[in-house]
Amino acid sequence: MGLEENTWEPILVAQDARRPGRRWGAVGLAVGLVAVVLAAGLYVTLPAHPAASVVPAVTATISVNASAVVAELPAGFLGSNVGSRVALGASDAAVLGATPITALRWPGGSTADEMNYTSGLITDDEGQTTVAAENVSAFVGFCRSLACEAILQLPGEIDDPATAAYYVAYTERTLGFTPAYWEIGDEPSLWTHFGIPWSAWNPTQSTNATPASYAALVHAYIAAIRTVDPAARVVGLPGVGTGVFGETTWLTATVRENGPNLSAVGIHVYPAGNPPPGPATLTDFYSNLSGPRSIAARVPADRAAIAAACPACGPIPLLVTEFGSGIEGGSFDAFVDGFPQVPFLASELIQMMTLNVSAAVVYEFESTRGGAFLDPGGPTFPLYGLYQGLLDRLPSEVIASSVRSSATGLFVLAARDGAGTETALLLDNANATTPIAVNLTGSGFPAGAPGSAWSYAAGDAAPVPAGTGDLNARWTVAPQSLLLIVAAPFGNVPGIAGTPSGAGAISGASAPVPLAARPAEE
Repeated sequence: MGLEENTWEPILVAQDARRPGRRWGAVGLAVGLVAVVLAAGLYVTLPAHPAASVVPAVTATISVNASAVVAELPAGFLGSNVGSRVALGASDAAVLGATPITALRWPGGSTADEMNYTSGLITDDEGQTTVAAENVSAFVGFCRSLACEAILQLPGEIDDPATAAYYVAYTERTLGFTPAYWEIGDEPSLWTHFGIPWSAWNPTQSTNATPASYAALVHAYIAAIRTVDPAARVVGLPGVGTGVFGETTWLTATVRENGPNLSAVGIHVYPAGNPPPGPATLTDFYSNLSGPRSIAARVPADRAAIAAACPACGPIPLLVTEFGSGIEGGSFDAFVDGFPQVPFLASELIQMMTLNVSAAVVYEFESTRGGAFLDPGGPTFPLYGLYQGLLDRLPSEVIASSVRSSATGLFVLAARDGAGTETALLLDNANATTPIAVNLTGSGFPAGAPGSAWSYAAGDAAPVPAGTGDLNARWTVAPQSLLLIVAAPFGNVPGIAGTPSGAGAISGASAPVPLAARPAEE
């Protein structure tokens, strides 16, 4: 997890977060009520929680081009870091299995550079060792139970290609498990024991890597790994550790040295990791979704650097192997730990999907911090509802869309399924104070078609139904809330007059898994 609040860099490029260990409501509308509202041609207003906003709604104009596919979300697009400091059991598999997450990154964060695969020992910055709660063998069993796609991180800070190759052999030959990717270390700009074996680590060391020395390390690691598995797929950069600061420099060095041998490169994104020193507002928090630290600014610049570093390589997939909003320990604390995290991360996901990023791996699955899905041994956090009530209903083809409004903070994602039987529109109002009204008539989205809608706002235990039937064209999305509308051709939506018996349901239309508490460990 990256250091994104450095005091030594200019404020415009100040970064995201510190390394751990180092320091998807509104009230549901009955079908009959929907019919009355539609007949009257009124806006369907999603109430804010806990009280309705008194700020007048601002109009947004949305355009959708269902014939222009801008991205096809791969099976492993949605992912999560799972960590090694909490043992994962059957109940964790049930929680994850109810989401569309298929990619799991282990051991997650800086623990990657501290983890001995075969002994299960973790060596921290002080040189002290602890036993991992989740070793590689246990993770492999957990991953198999979910048929996951794994990103396994190898220790890079010790600069020991032979050890990395041994861990690859142990995992692939002894355990019989081949991950989707091998990733080399974590956030090398933050390393302080570069080239020093674990047995000699101490807190006074400050031996750093550079873009050039890390690129050379990747070259040596790939050569060693491919003596074990010639087809191994390697992620050449595991984030930088300083967010956008220096990101293109590290990417350029790594790709220039290793381009043809790389299967992907990774970045880490925590745009709100530089909270203001005094009191902060939600508007301050959400303002980080645009500007130099945002996905929208970074991905095009990163892709340009990758292409320039190896013009003959063709597109090298860009993975976001860690993302979140910010960190605890600053003036954004109340927002990082609460529902505001949901619209924030939804907007990041929308930007990644529309920019055709190859993976979006959230940090993390199980942690005491509110940016996770699950509190260890306790209930789910609000973020879980985004995945298990909205994202699980999205079709996989992202189609072209745009939005124009005088209000800031409305993020829009349009998607369809390959068969053309569903079109979805996800509206994310990451504005702290302003409701946003949209009229989908003439937008290109099939307003008036049969379908269903769900909303998610502060105070909701999970996304809740916001309408079923012939979908209205006019909606008002409350501040800090999300609305998902899924339209389908007549005959594909159960429960609507004229639907043939046995017709297919809208994707994910079953009720969400209750989020109040986790099942007991089995």
